[in-house]
This record gives sequence, structure tokens and C-alpha cells, in this order.
Amino acid sequence: MLMPVRPRPHLDCVEPYLPGDSARCGTARVVKLSSNESPLGPSPRAKKAFRSEAMALARYPDAGAQALRRALAWCHGIDPNSIVFGAGSESLITLIARTFAGPGDAIAFPRFSFAAYKIAAQVAGACPVPLPEPEPASDDSLVRMADELTEDVRILFVANPGNPTGQCFAAGAITRLRNALDPNVLLVLDGAYAEHANHSVAGYRPGHELVDATTGNTVVLRTFSKAYGLAGARIGWAHCPPVVAGALDRVRDIFPVCRASLAAAHAGLLDTAHLSRAVEHNARWQPWLRRALEDAGLGTTGNGVNFVLVDFGSPARARAAEQHLRRQGYIPRTLVEYGLADCL
Repeated sequence: MLMPVRPRPHLDCVEPYLPGDSARCGTARVVKLSSNESPLGPSPRAKKAFRSEAMALARYPDAGAQALRRALAWCHGIDPNSIVFGAGSESLITLIARTFAGPGDAIAFPRFSFAAYKIAAQVAGACPVPLPEPEPASDDSLVRMADELTEDVRILFVANPGNPTGQCFAAGAITRLRNALDPNVLLVLDGAYAEHANHSVAGYRPGHELVDATTGNTVVLRTFSKAYGLAGARIGWAHCPPVVAGALDRVRDIFPVCRASLAAAHAGLLDTAHLSRAVEHNARWQPWLRRALEDAGLGTTGNGVNFVLVDFGSPARARAAEQHLRRQGYIPRTLVEYGLADCL
């Protein structure tokens, strides 16, 4: 009898990522709030650049993304050779996990974190290790995560600002965390919301200075999905030390980003006026929404992000709020899979 083809056994435990719901609500007007997308959308220049690639779709993209690489290096003051591109941050998360961890290793992250960290650990065959969630506005609790790590931990993912909690830590706390970690632990700082935090959180920095200052053990992830409004283009990048960049470049997809997305990202990056409008719009209305919710007696968190985490006090109240919002044409994000059933 022929044996059926089987995937590697450790993949049996992987639960697929559940993206924000896009289902229509049965109303004429639908407002999707479930994926933290930009309400302003992409730069008009980015849309024009995307469309301009239509006649060149028979051509492969530039595998090294040299034009965008040089522009990012100039904008952020970093070495262009330290940049690795991917189809959104999550592809880079998986790539880092597969490259630097495997069976017998562990990958750690705060308990209430982007679900892609756990999935990436499982795909790599490593053990995912949720850590106690840092206390709000407590730098010491962030640094104490280093004490929770066992010797088998190879990677620590920390989103700053965090998703879905919206917690944000100043640069000094992140530097203290890096200094408290074993040098053999790769610290990956996920800055998906960095543009918003740069604008609204005092003392915040994404952490690029740690990539340059340390000896090959810190990576910063960035994306064009949030403030740049290019979630559908699927493009992210990692700022890496030489040893990390070299390893990732050897094992990444040959053409990680399509040419239209590269063109849109390049044009969007250079349209600083549109980026300013996006972050200023969020800096005005996100705090307004938090105040309104808190005035209604609800707990909220969310600093330096384009979303608000709302605590309804019980799963039943959260479900009732979700159903009410959907009847009005709003699609929120449920967080049962994150262990936050009381929240939207």
C-alpha cells in the first residue's frame, strides 16, 4: 500500500492566521475597522506609480529593489546593504524564524502579540514561548522579560508599538531590554506602527540605532501597510546587521516583491506631505475616540497606533458590542484567539 504524502509532523500544530474580517454587514455603507488600514489610503503618487507598471508586467522586478533600497537608506540614514525586503512584515517574520531557529530552539514574544510570531515559530519547528505581558507604562516590566528567557530561546519578537494592545515604550526602555538580553538572542523590533508613534509618543524611536550599535543581534521591521496606506501592495522591509542581512538574502524568495508594489512604495516614501497628513489625521482622531469611549465608561489602550483596544469587561458585552457595530455597518476585530475575549 502506498503511504500518503505527509507534511513535517511539527506543522500539524500550526493554526492558520485569522486576518481581520472583511465580510459585508448587509448595510449600504461598510466601514472596515478590523485590519488597522489607513483611512486616507495611499499617496496619489503611489497610485500613479503602481498604474504606470501595467505595461511592464511581463518583466521580472528588480530582485534587489535597488531604487527603493537607496531611498530608504537615505531617508533613515542607514546602510542600503542592511535592508532586506519581503511581502509585508509577516513574510520577514517567518523568514527570520526559519533562518535563525529550528527544532530544539525556542522563540519568545509577549503574550498578547501579533499572532504571526507564534505561527512563525511553529513553522520553523521551534517552540513558541509567550512571556508575561509588560505592564502599561512600566519600563521595568518590559526589561524583566529578559529574566524570563531560557537558554534555548534564539529570537525575541517585540512589537513596539504593540498589536493588539497598543502599548508603546520609549527608546530608553528598549535599549535597556537589549542590554539585559544574552548577546546570542536575536531581538526583533516590529515597528509596523512606527510612523504614528514617531509623531505622537515622546521619546519613541523604532530602534534603528540598536542595529548599528550592537554586534549582529538586533533587527528592526518596518512596513508600508499602515501609515503609507499600501496594505494591498504587500511590502515590508527589515533593517539588519550584516550577518543577519546576509543570511536572509541567501534564503529569501528570489523576487520577494512585485514591481508595481516596489514602484508604489518608492513613490509613497517620497511623498512626505501625504504621510504627514495620514499621521496627523490619526493623531487628531484616535485620541478623540479614546476619550469618547472612556467617557462612556470603557477601558482603552492605544499609544502611537492607528487603532484602539477597547475592554468591555466581559466576553458577552464584547460580543454584544460587535453585533451592534456590525448592524450599523462597522466591522471591528474580535480578539478571542488572542486571549482577549473581553475586548474589541
